[in-house]
Amino acid sequence: MQVRKATISDYHIVMSICNRNGLNLLMNQEKWIKFWKLNPYIIKNPDFPIGWILNNDNGDSVGVKINIPLVYELNGHRLLGVAGSSWAVDDQYRKASFLLVMKYFQQKNVDFFMNTTANKASGAIFQAFKAKKIPCLSYDQVLLWIIDYVSFAKSALLKKRIPLVRILQYPAGFILWFINQVLSYNYWNKISTKVVHLKSFDQRFDVFWEKLRKKSDRLLAMRDQVTLNWHFHIARSKEETVILSYLEGDAIVGYLILASDYNKEINLKRFQIIDFQLLEENFDIAKDLLYEALQHSKKSGASIVECVGFSGMKRDYLERLSLHRRKLVPYPFYFKPALKGESVLGNSAIWDPCSYDGDTSLFSIVQSLNEKT
Repeated sequence: MQVRKATISDYHIVMSICNRNGLNLLMNQEKWIKFWKLNPYIIKNPDFPIGWILNNDNGDSVGVKINIPLVYELNGHRLLGVAGSSWAVDDQYRKASFLLVMKYFQQKNVDFFMNTTANKASGAIFQAFKAKKIPCLSYDQVLLWIIDYVSFAKSALLKKRIPLVRILQYPAGFILWFINQVLSYNYWNKISTKVVHLKSFDQRFDVFWEKLRKKSDRLLAMRDQVTLNWHFHIARSKEETVILSYLEGDAIVGYLILASDYNKEINLKRFQIIDFQLLEENFDIAKDLLYEALQHSKKSGASIVECVGFSGMKRDYLERLSLHRRKLVPYPFYFKPALKGESVLGNSAIWDPCSYDGDTSLFSIVQSLNEKT
């Protein structure tokens, strides 16, 4: 068995391995090329390894692990994180999977490694290489907002394979609606006119990022205009992403980004809150952005809105405005500092993790890679 570096020209090999192992990436060759060539870090570091291919003794490609560079900042210092992604190996060669993982963890000039879409197997292997769960106790607690009670009830019944779905969806939906009414969760209030839908990430996001990055003791992935456009508008289609901003004059003081997801098997359309940033801890701004996200999702025919992660006051705000929860199983987010010994990354106070981190929201995937339910 041999491992070689993957190249951009390996598109068909990578897709073939992933597809036959259940990771159905919805990315054509043109998007694949742009995804790598427009990556903000690779533009300046073209020799960066984008992954590795596992070949058997006959020279056939039987495994792959993709390696995505992501720039972070902490107290004015830039850190390079690498997200292990799209790890797939044919069944008969699974015992050789560790060869790909070893190449990944042997990288130089890296500050930390992360896996944000871990399943049971990859999570166990990351832990075997002394990776840890991120120090954020609530990360595996998904917040839920049900916005179409009957359709959500139908999807839940289909998932549980309960018979008589067409009949039971109505009483089940009514019970969910009644619970919300009793607890006075009303998401349909009038929204401030300062909440605006944007079609793209413009220069105002550069100004916003320059202010956001100055927050002390906070580990943040780059969120400038170039990086945001690469993250959301290369591998994914623009139609999947909704950009909501809160404006003071023409300046952004907060934003929320949604991405749509569809589970065909149980006929469930949902939106996920991918990113949610505020310059100041302001409950009214947070509430208006969230309520607009819920109202937009309802108009778009979704059944639920979900949110993973965030910490501090933002997490407190979201929990106050959310009624329902579910648990992510298995735990999805592991990290490992590149240097041995104590690391500032072990400090829970610096983390504000969300679906923007790692590869969680980079791709459109059939039966999403991080579908844990």
